[in-house]
Amino acid sequence: MTITRLLPRTLRWACGIAVAWTTATGWAADGSTDCRIAFDLGSSGIRAGSTESTFEPRMDLDVLAAVNSRPGIDAVVPHTAVALRVLRTQGRWPDCHGQVGVGFSAWRLSLQREPEDLIRALRDIRRASGVSLLVASPAQEGHYGYDGAQRALGGQLGGRHVLDIGGGSLQVTSPQAVFGVPLGQKAWHRLLCQALGRGDVVPCALQPMSDAEVASARRLADAQLQGLPQALGTPVNMTAITRPVSRGVAPAVHQLRRTPTADTLARTDLGAAIEAWAGQSGQALSAAAGLPPEHAGFLMSDMLLVEGLMRTARSDTLMVAEAEASNVRGILADDRAYRWADRYECYLDRLRTLGESAYASDPGTCPGRAARHHQKAR
Repeated sequence: MTITRLLPRTLRWACGIAVAWTTATGWAADGSTDCRIAFDLGSSGIRAGSTESTFEPRMDLDVLAAVNSRPGIDAVVPHTAVALRVLRTQGRWPDCHGQVGVGFSAWRLSLQREPEDLIRALRDIRRASGVSLLVASPAQEGHYGYDGAQRALGGQLGGRHVLDIGGGSLQVTSPQAVFGVPLGQKAWHRLLCQALGRGDVVPCALQPMSDAEVASARRLADAQLQGLPQALGTPVNMTAITRPVSRGVAPAVHQLRRTPTADTLARTDLGAAIEAWAGQSGQALSAAAGLPPEHAGFLMSDMLLVEGLMRTARSDTLMVAEAEASNVRGILADDRAYRWADRYECYLDRLRTLGESAYASDPGTCPGRAARHHQKAR
């Protein structure tokens, strides 16, 4: 059986280039120490960047779907290695010695479920691509996200917390504190589908929902988000920067409730929209909201998640900003990440014993020869 037949349909984008895996040999990343390349490996895609340019090419890759199926992370190893090499070529960057990738929620989930499989996969990816892939904690992911939002929005943040909803996790972050849970758009949708008996398919046919099911969904959201007040205090004033809100929930509520603007979302309007439309089909909801049909599968679950966040944070309003923020620039500036690239076998050993906390440990305490230090990113 070929690797592509083992993959979910959404992963088969790479089948045309995956043959490059069969010719991959040990990659010698012995280029210049004066530059860095970084890869942001999310649940649904990879974004790349370098200290040498502002260009950030991207490729889709649904790692979360692979981790939630069989054979798990092994299914995406060749595709990930090929994607890293293709993105580096697309960037037309010099041959930098420092090449680091950071994996987020889907990679954390793989670490929790199959640590030895993941460690073997990370070693194979490095051998085939030259990229040292680290697994970030929710706190580290939040700091990268806040850095990206600051770069994209600047003064528009106004000291507010940043709400970043990804595919597998979400973070609410300030410069001082981070709240993160594995409850991104797809992860929450899957959990909600299972809780309401809709099966494991993502997206499931969530709607129509009864009043009792809406109440059950709200209780589930509250239970999943109950750690937010302790982590951040309340009330929490948030700015949402990601597309599930800026291109889904906010414009939908603006259209459904005829609010003055989609740049500010009121919890009362969001709750009223949920109650008015939960009993309808997802297609009817997205049509009434003036959104493309592809939003139908996730819109109601997104609305329930955002409402739950606002309720738990005791926030009456949510600011909404369209920001092409990524974690790439934060990774490029992260000296510790590039020190780990020089001590990668030690990092993998610590990943086995410390889990996602391995990153926060000190690379300088690894046994053996002294680590080579890269110059700080420009």
